[in-house]
Amino acid sequence: MSDKLDTRLAAFAYLAPSPYVRDIMGELRLRFMDIARHLDRKIPECREKSLAFTALEEASMWVMKALSLTDPDGKVVSP
Repeated sequence: MSDKLDTRLAAFAYLAPSPYVRDIMGELRLRFMDIARHLDRKIPECREKSLAFTALEEASMWVMKALSLTDPDGKVVSP
């Protein structure tokens, strides 16, 4: 198997983050929640607000995945 394929296959496994990265994830989740609360207060209900929240959720997901995949001390828990 190539290194590139190994990296791609890791994306399908459950990757347990190290304590350091877990702390970063927790901090970032709080920041995303702060942004969500701020948007909810400032933007009237509309389709665009819904799309903004969907994009915020997606951004959060990709941030967490990036942290998991690049954590040098993380562990693959299951394939």
